Amino acid sequence: GRDRAAGVEVGTGSDSSRIRLGSCARRPRCETNRAGSALVAQAEDRLAARVQGTPPLSCAVGAAVSGSYGPAVQDGRLLYVSPSSIAKADAEGSDGGCPRKWWYRYPARMPEPQSKSMALGERVHAEIEHYIRTGENTLGMIASAALPFILRRPSTLVERDLEGLTAAGVRVVGRMDRIDDGGEHIDDQGDLQYDGEGCIEIEDWKTTRDRRWMKTAVQLGETVQMVTYGRWAIGLPATSVRLSHTYMLTEGRPRAFKSSIRLPAAEIYLRWERIETLVDQMRGWAGAPNAESVPATTDACRAHGGCHYRSTCTAGRDRT
Repeated sequence: GRDRAAGVEVGTGSDSSRIRLGSCARRPRCETNRAGSALVAQAEDRLAARVQGTPPLSCAVGAAVSGSYGPAVQDGRLLYVSPSSIAKADAEGSDGGCPRKWWYRYPARMPEPQSKSMALGERVHAEIEHYIRTGENTLGMIASAALPFILRRPSTLVERDLEGLTAAGVRVVGRMDRIDDGGEHIDDQGDLQYDGEGCIEIEDWKTTRDRRWMKTAVQLGETVQMVTYGRWAIGLPATSVRLSHTYMLTEGRPRAFKSSIRLPAAEIYLRWERIETLVDQMRGWAGAPNAESVPATTDACRAHGGCHYRSTCTAGRDRT
């Protein structure tokens, strides 16, 4: 459907139903581009040229990912945030966020162990990145299911840094899986659709055991991660941003699904305001002397398999 007041267009990854993308015109499915890294370099040059002038953000498009950033909190000061760390503190989000959980992970520096599913997700990401960069198809069974949704051409960039973005005066770090400023996208049926000039698509690869964990188009458009990516994109500038998730099932028959929503720049700004408010609160929590000084969201204690810090946190013990 299309929210005419907000100018929002959505698509789902459903087998049986589909939400058409408003006025987007159907185009023939594009052929896979095999020119490799030279085309990626061309796209980086073209996007970098758009940054010239006076965009809202000073974006170094194509900048190499800097790897380890060091401690996020030092001497009670919040040095940087990432979309995942903000989501961890977000009590209003759908990902089991809790300010106290964030405090244990960052100010207290109590890391969570990497799960098998996280390691699998990283492997799938690496396979898709290699394919888009080189054209060499070494995709495993899980990643191969997403081929109908992988758009690879000169305007496609992969693993781009969130260079130049700040929230409430705090540096934002992280990487975006795929960016395309060609004004087109592949919809949930694997067909190429036209969004128009000035629209940038940002796509994130997701692995999941069960479709019930997949977000709808509306839900993903409200996540900290995708709104943060959208805020970076409108600094290029972009007049609208298409935010997309491509999900790959890790159990059973390999299958992939896509959810997507197109938001105008004004809507991205509105959603970004809530995130900036949250980051400003995180600056205060960074200096908290103990966990009890930070608010707890008890609904998060059992969310998504249970909080890793439940046995340590007083709020978690109360919920046991």
